[in-house]
Amino acid sequence: MTNNIQANTSSTVMLSAINTIFQDVKISRSDIPRSTIDHFILHHKARSNNFDNVTSFILKARDGVDAADYMLDLIMNNFASVNKLVDLLKDDGAVKTEYDTWGCLDLNDTNNVDIQSLFNTLISVLKVSKSNPNKGAKIEGANLGVLSFTVEKKNGPDIEVYAIQRTTDVGKKVIDDSKKSFYRKGNEAFVVSDERYKINPDYDFVVLRQGTSFYLLVSNFAHFVVTADYTEVQNRAVRVGFADLVTDGLITEDVKNKFGSYVDSMGVREKNHFIRAIATGKHKSWTSLKDQQAIANSKLPKDQQWHMKFSSKDELIHDGTKDCVLEFVKFLSHTVVQSISDPSVIMDISTWTPSSAN
Repeated sequence: MTNNIQANTSSTVMLSAINTIFQDVKISRSDIPRSTIDHFILHHKARSNNFDNVTSFILKARDGVDAADYMLDLIMNNFASVNKLVDLLKDDGAVKTEYDTWGCLDLNDTNNVDIQSLFNTLISVLKVSKSNPNKGAKIEGANLGVLSFTVEKKNGPDIEVYAIQRTTDVGKKVIDDSKKSFYRKGNEAFVVSDERYKINPDYDFVVLRQGTSFYLLVSNFAHFVVTADYTEVQNRAVRVGFADLVTDGLITEDVKNKFGSYVDSMGVREKNHFIRAIATGKHKSWTSLKDQQAIANSKLPKDQQWHMKFSSKDELIHDGTKDCVLEFVKFLSHTVVQSISDPSVIMDISTWTPSSAN
């Protein structure tokens, strides 16, 4: 897992936690109390904050197969295949296209408060279900499967792990004899080789919580976006950013309203760069947007200069095109960079996936 890691400081902290759990399976197993290993299936409507029909299954042993160990092996195997851990936002393209790459997200980041709230809700619902093991089992309509366990730490808080898969295969029968599968009786679940229910071995995202630290790992970006409603989370943050720029006097209310209609067409990383650039507050030290463009252009070749237009009052003019919005977003985000080794090379890194380009 430690090969070719590209991560920021918070991601490095999370990587340490992950290695603690998964790097040495034997040591990790001894730190995972069997009593903490639970399997849940539930229903979640896409982009919703509600989780319902939650069923908690007690993992049992039968026919020589220990269901808890078997399910834990699935998680271990998922992480054994990971060759690269990247920043989810900067390298979402890698997570989308490279099967052995997982993206990480720091849920303590204030920009991710909505996502943390969603998974806090999920965890709370799971814990309520676990405390009521006699609740009737409902597998119809289930589309989320969760395996949870706790890693006990001698020094520091224990680590809670929630491995989540989004699939309509949860609870469905299969006929392939080569696949290990569930047999459920009441609230007990067995891994057997006869009357089978399918177990999907691939997990889409994993939540790690240790004390006040809260992290998310994502391997299936599409399933993450649908579950966490991530597109709308980012859209709201971008619109708030535009409003902040009006307050800061950088753009007018009219321009903000016109820009708002283009938010959906911005890319994931463009939105992320923009949100974080505004959060830094660097633009607050500018005398004006027009002056800052002139300063930037003085250092660029003519064919690479910025072309934002301004009124007689030095106010930004929106010409009605998407390009006008994106140029402004890139300018604020500092994503158009000049190569240090070759000043003639200027790149827009807002949609660049280094791992895929190498």
